[in-house]
Amino acid sequence: GEKRETVGCTKMKSCLLLRDRIKSAACASSSRSVASRKSLCFCFRSGGYSSFFSSAESSFVDANTSALKKKKVFEKPPLPPSLLRCKHIIAVASGKGGVGKSTTAVNLAIASAKCGLKVALLDADIFGPSIPLLMNLRDLQPKVVTERDGSKRMLPLENFNVKCQSMGFLLPRDQAAVWRGPMVMGALSKLIQETKWGSDLDVLFVDMPPGTGDAHITVAQKVPISGVIVVSTPNELSLIDARRAVDMYAKVDAKILGVVENMSYFSADGGKTKHFPFGERGGSEFAKQLGVDVLAEVPILEGVSRGGDIGRPVAASLTMTTTTEDDEEQQQRENVTLEGEIYRTIAKKIFNLK
Repeated sequence: GEKRETVGCTKMKSCLLLRDRIKSAACASSSRSVASRKSLCFCFRSGGYSSFFSSAESSFVDANTSALKKKKVFEKPPLPPSLLRCKHIIAVASGKGGVGKSTTAVNLAIASAKCGLKVALLDADIFGPSIPLLMNLRDLQPKVVTERDGSKRMLPLENFNVKCQSMGFLLPRDQAAVWRGPMVMGALSKLIQETKWGSDLDVLFVDMPPGTGDAHITVAQKVPISGVIVVSTPNELSLIDARRAVDMYAKVDAKILGVVENMSYFSADGGKTKHFPFGERGGSEFAKQLGVDVLAEVPILEGVSRGGDIGRPVAASLTMTTTTEDDEEQQQRENVTLEGEIYRTIAKKIFNLK
């Protein structure tokens, strides 16, 4: 009995000490933003310390009520000097990993370039960069140039008339970035601000990572997002995270441009018979709830997957012409071109092109 009482007292003292530390961090540190202090408090509360948290939370709310009232609307940042004349910054997001977001971003960027736009593509996925493989730029590194003021700038790598920047260019191919949040935010800020994007960009597409974490916050704080394309498969498991992504972008005043329903269906007879392995019309219903258009219902296509694996996305073949090809090669090219047209149609809808 005495031992149990001693253990109980020890736990009580530890929890009381933790409560004081939370209270101090939430109320006394003026260097933290209101949002980060509130997140800190929430993390400890959800970790099982709710009974000791109430006083700390009350102090936090009392200390910051006026600050919260003053900043109800998210203020978009100005364009950074590196993107000073960029006309549009469009995030391609999903909330969920594995739904084809990066493939969509790459093909959309290339298709936009095929429409005559000046295009750049930023890979904001620090932990799982896909752009080097998809854009056939693996094992290449951006050159560094010295500006007149002595500052260093990275030149983006380019393929298919799209300028690209990715953490995958700066790390060895299979090396993991085992980093905490501040390092992720710092790395992403450098990719945005210390890349020489050029002064004539029409659009910068940002391939966002899954979730709604550090990378999303950093992008929203560093560049004014013009709009967001939400990519999801039709099944509810993907849509629940897509809804969270939409909620996050609403908080940073980013307009949802539309929904791309990826892996919408499968057909083995050119679309006459459709099979729906992930369910039917999930993306359409989602878009209807948001009050936006379904930009495309992209079927499961072998060419899309194969093109990504070999570093030649289907949109790259939109204007490809050859003079020496047999009937089989011509048919394959035409099939790839038809698949690429899906993404050119999306680009035309976004930019109101004819």
